[in-house]
Amino acid sequence: MHGVVDQGTARLRYFMDFDYVVAPTIILLIGMVVIWLSLRRMLSLSARFSKKWRRVTERIALSVVVLLAGVVAGSASFNAIARLWFRARHPSPGAIYIVDGYKMHIDCTGSGSPTIVLDAGLGNDAVTWEVVQPELARTTRVCAYDRAGFGLSQARPAPRDADHIADELHGLLLQAKVTGPIVLMGHSIAGIYIRDYATRYPQDVAGMVFVDGSTPMQQENPAIKAMMGKGPPPWVVVVAKAAFIVGVPRLMGRCSPRAPGLDAHDARLQGEDFCGMHVQAPLAEFDSMDRSGLETVHTGP
Repeated sequence: MHGVVDQGTARLRYFMDFDYVVAPTIILLIGMVVIWLSLRRMLSLSARFSKKWRRVTERIALSVVVLLAGVVAGSASFNAIARLWFRARHPSPGAIYIVDGYKMHIDCTGSGSPTIVLDAGLGNDAVTWEVVQPELARTTRVCAYDRAGFGLSQARPAPRDADHIADELHGLLLQAKVTGPIVLMGHSIAGIYIRDYATRYPQDVAGMVFVDGSTPMQQENPAIKAMMGKGPPPWVVVVAKAAFIVGVPRLMGRCSPRAPGLDAHDARLQGEDFCGMHVQAPLAEFDSMDRSGLETVHTGP
């Protein structure tokens, strides 16, 4: 199944987003119920307990519960509304295409040949290139895209290994009519993915640029293995995701535009990007690093 989805349809995805629409709605409803029950309990204390210290203690405890429930529900609701408002007023540039039944986002600017294709590092999306892309687009055509599960690209099931990611990029470029020659430019883990692409589709590739690129099976290096460890425990991921849903980063000011060298629109896009957390997609790619390494270890030089 192939095709293109307009930006209006793409925006509907945000109104169906579980983490930043459905979950905050549930949190708001639960918060309202907790506050109502707590207030009802506080009003009935005089009739239940004759001892004043018991009534005062429970009222203090219930007041804390009401305060916490109000803060959490209010922050989650404000964060959800702010994200929806932002996306309605600042749609991401580029286009959404359907590749093998899944939405994929790509943004192409400039003109000329060869076309430079930008692939972001783990946890990032096309927004991370918004300082680099305009500079490169002065010379030739430049396309930045979101891998599955990042930015505006729909998540896909595991495995998230180099072979699958390279094939998905190839399908996206065909849909976007980005034909060879292309120069692949990959940051960090994308260094492995562009190796795979160049091996599978050598007729399309004129060159590659590695921006601090990962190398196949680097995780077997003792020094890197010690640095990487086993990844965060599951509870850390759950707590971090909950913090993003509730809107803690927004309360801390992480959504404010900070990157130098960007125009106002791009700075706002990047600032808002910091307030969304990709969880499953980077974990799936991290879990597939051994598989990706075996698929690309013989590529080169």
